[in-house]
Amino acid sequence: MRQLLTSAHRRQCNGKNKRVNQTLVAKLRCKVNLTTKIPWTKLLEQVTYEYNKSIHDVTGFPPAYLMFGTLPYDSPLPNQVKLNYPPIQQARQIAVNRTIKCHKINKQRYDTQVDTKFKIGDLVLDQNFSYPNSSKLQSSYSGPSKIVNKFSNVTYEI
Repeated sequence: MRQLLTSAHRRQCNGKNKRVNQTLVAKLRCKVNLTTKIPWTKLLEQVTYEYNKSIHDVTGFPPAYLMFGTLPYDSPLPNQVKLNYPPIQQARQIAVNRTIKCHKINKQRYDTQVDTKFKIGDLVLDQNFSYPNSSKLQSSYSGPSKIVNKFSNVTYEI
């Protein structure tokens, strides 16, 4: 493993960490909204464990296996399905190849994006931005709201 230092104030430098944090916050938001009696700090360990043990779509392996070569906990029960993964070095190379392939597909998809155009009277969801001192675990969107005025192709009044 190679340690890379990044700028603290430029989020594009830390994309992988931001993506993991975004996933963890989304999972926490679901659990907090389901069980409001348990504080999020108590749920964080469970969410992290679930994330590290789950098979990721892109790599095809759990992060814990790619990092340590083993899963954090294997069930001692004989009737549990045991997944057989290739040796760690081979698994890491497979994960790198799958990641590169996924990046190429995502780039092609991103390059073909078309801006969404709205009309007066359309119903839209309003994104709740996270401001300092606001709750990260609040709902991401509010609405639907009706568009009442259009100022430009990207600015609307709801």
